Amino acid sequence: MLSLLGGALIGGGVVAATGLLWRVRSHRGRHVLELEHLVQGRQSVLGALARYGPLDFSTLHARLRPPPGPERLADWLVSMLGDGSLRAIMDRGGRAVFAPPPIRSAELLPRVTLDATRGR
Repeated sequence: MLSLLGGALIGGGVVAATGLLWRVRSHRGRHVLELEHLVQGRQSVLGALARYGPLDFSTLHARLRPPPGPERLADWLVSMLGDGSLRAIMDRGGRAVFAPPPIRSAELLPRVTLDATRGR
């Protein structure tokens, strides 16, 4: 009876550990995808601003293809404003207009790429 109870406990522990590891791995993959979407979105914002010049939120949203949801665009803009890769100025109508900051150096900015296999 004692060996049966011990076997059941060990088996239950293995099942629980397997489920926990599966959950951790699936979350880690989701974070990598979210980060890749953030990078792609930031690149699309910078690309649109390079093509069209400074834009307000609604015009920028309309120029992006495919257009992201407004919440996603707001996340991209906030992250870019926070790290200094984008600046916001007020136009005469009181709306925020987004533009890249002026480059003060002739040095190229570093390019960051993500390797999904290294994230594991």
